[in-house]
Amino acid sequence: MNYPRLLVPALWLAASFLPVSLPAQAPPPPDFEGFAFSWYTQPGKYPPTRTRALCCPSKDKKWKKAVWKGHPYCDFLAENVDAYTAGGRSNLSMKVTPPPSGGRAAGAEIQSASTFGYGSFRVHMATPTRSNNYLKEGTSSAFYLRVPGKGEIGIEIRSKFQGLIGYKRGIADLVVRDFSGAPPRSWRGTGVLYFDPSTGFHSFGFDWRAGRVDFYADNSRLAALTSSTFPIPAGAGNLLLSHWTGDPSWTGGPPRDKKGKYVTNYLTVDWVSWTPVFFSSTPGEISLSAGGRADLRLQAGSRFAGKPYLVLSAFSEVSNPFDLGYVKVPLSPDTFTFTLFGMANSSLFPGFMGKLSTRGTAQASVILPPGLSLLLKYRSLRFTCVSLDPARVFVTNPVLVQLVP
Repeated sequence: MNYPRLLVPALWLAASFLPVSLPAQAPPPPDFEGFAFSWYTQPGKYPPTRTRALCCPSKDKKWKKAVWKGHPYCDFLAENVDAYTAGGRSNLSMKVTPPPSGGRAAGAEIQSASTFGYGSFRVHMATPTRSNNYLKEGTSSAFYLRVPGKGEIGIEIRSKFQGLIGYKRGIADLVVRDFSGAPPRSWRGTGVLYFDPSTGFHSFGFDWRAGRVDFYADNSRLAALTSSTFPIPAGAGNLLLSHWTGDPSWTGGPPRDKKGKYVTNYLTVDWVSWTPVFFSSTPGEISLSAGGRADLRLQAGSRFAGKPYLVLSAFSEVSNPFDLGYVKVPLSPDTFTFTLFGMANSSLFPGFMGKLSTRGTAQASVILPPGLSLLLKYRSLRFTCVSLDPARVFVTNPVLVQLVP
């Protein structure tokens, strides 16, 4: 195969420069749901029943509140969910309230009106601080996708464990449930957080595709699970946000203050996002001495059919997102990023720019010639795909292609 003479010196030049420094502050993902509305419910208007019920649609009709008292450890009340604006920021408030005399504590739960398929799911939230009696009392802040009859994928933050692993550390509980058999089965994992999730807003979530789930906190991967280890749900499911307490072996009892008085705990949610896009690479590595090829496959969904796209790349690890003006891209651009602009759709990078098919799919390829061992110190190339239509924005998860000898 004949390779452009520009390639080797261009790659050498790209490898010789530091990443371009851009502002680190990024807005919510393109497909996010904020809570810029009031969602007040008069206390007692919707008494909880034994069977879980949904009520009180949000003003944008995208969410409903759950009310029930059939939960083993606490009730769920519609009035424990509200949305408000303070300091110019719109948030969702989900509270756990103290148990009345002889009763149980009450939590809060909402469910999406729509169902969602494979994609990237995130919640940006601030969890409650731990109780004074922290090993025995606390709440759980949970973000789930529930596929009816199939299973669940979720991530939970238990307040009783926050700040216990050294200074400013926390724990995330990861779960996948399989409903296909009786009784249902669960896989559980643990992710160490290098921050205290109660000290500010942080993002939590998972990337879900056929046969695989990757869990994340603030864009750092916590764990991965594949169907070879445990069944991964398939189909489409509802998103749920839940804040609850009362399980002695899990959350601990309802939180109390230093004087032993029960107190209200708040989970504050900034936004929730679903990005119905998946970007993958086959294979996941290229030999620099022998050369090779990796095929990048994009699945954006039919709602993006015919939309223009561009594949971007960088050697650098993600630190400062790339600002295209209408969207922030999860890449830290370097000179390779800008070199690739002029080589998109060449014989080395076919399919790097074009229009999505009627199904919202596309394929691009990376074809590297032999003799590029000078790039080995970078160990990987990172790729992401972004729409070129500001009116219909998507940006994919980053994909890594490992560079091996």
